[in-house]
Amino acid sequence: IYGDIVSTHNNNNKFWVSDLQVDQELFQHKELSFTVPMFGPDMMPSEGEAAVLEERIFKESGLTMAQLRRNQVRGARRLGRLVPEIEVEETKRGIELSFTLGRGGFATTVLREYMKHPE
Repeated sequence: IYGDIVSTHNNNNKFWVSDLQVDQELFQHKELSFTVPMFGPDMMPSEGEAAVLEERIFKESGLTMAQLRRNQVRGARRLGRLVPEIEVEETKRGIELSFTLGRGGFATTVLREYMKHPE
């Protein structure tokens, strides 16, 4: 939505959505992704519609910026989706997966998606 913050995958450049058609195409080609707020005083703020939504979510949490500052919570934005490049190699015992993940990514999540196993 307008004012949301997106980030490129290759160099982590963050910017506000201003052209839905262009940004949607980049999203579909996995060149950028939406970001999710990790609330705190250093978090890059969204604008417009996105800011209204995020403010409502923050208020519903019951937290305040003063509390976050007191507890030294800085705040940030993280990619809302991971796009790992996965290599699959057949071995004598089955298959071997190789991949790398950025900050906030968990190998167990990737493996669960690959295997479609609930645990």
